[in-house]
Amino acid sequence: MADARLIGLGAAVIALLLRAPVLVVVLAAAVAAAVTRLIGLA
Repeated sequence: MADARLIGLGAAVIALLLRAPVLVVVLAAAVAAAVTRLIGLA
């Protein structure tokens, strides 16, 4: 199983590749990690 932080890091990398603002990158990582923990993957 992947750690929720790795899922968040992946989301942040994708947001950076899409040239999103830094705030959006941070929010994407936080939401991805939270959802991963919520559904029980990590």
